[in-house]
Amino acid sequence: MRAAAFAIAGVLAGAAVGALLGALGGAADGLARLGVATALASLAGLVGALELAGRRTPLFQVDRETPKIWLDRESELGWAVRQGIALGVGATSRLGFPLWYLVPIAAVLSGSIAAGAALFAAYALSRTGATIAVILLLADRGRDASYGVRLMRAHHAARRLAGAILLLVGTAAALALGL
Repeated sequence: MRAAAFAIAGVLAGAAVGALLGALGGAADGLARLGVATALASLAGLVGALELAGRRTPLFQVDRETPKIWLDRESELGWAVRQGIALGVGATSRLGFPLWYLVPIAAVLSGSIAAGAALFAAYALSRTGATIAVILLLADRGRDASYGVRLMRAHHAARRLAGAILLLVGTAAALALGL
């Protein structure tokens, strides 16, 4: 029940944020969106290349974990909903990878409420789903400390993979936009 509430809250919050960003993009001039897309595609390629090379790029983010007060004052179901919303929105918690910025950028540049909502909802589902999967894997392993350590060690490889994806997306977008 808590896992479902967590995922549903995340997806609904993500869809709402994406719809808002899509509407904001739709209100902007198409030529202005193209100019912004071109600049951001170039920046994405650069950041992706730096990440791929192992140079960590500082992120503009709210660098925090779940506030302890949520755990102390909420029921388990209330905490799951609140945490799902925080993860679904994305920017209200630690991000970890610059690849995340493609989500709000794509939502704005889509200029579409439906596309923005779909993009953010998909992101939120992947983030909440991944969290549930990790919890289930750790529970299945009986809290095996070595498994947790292996997950933490994979962080650097995951950053490089995310950097490669960002480089590819940025390059493809820049080429598609005619750079």
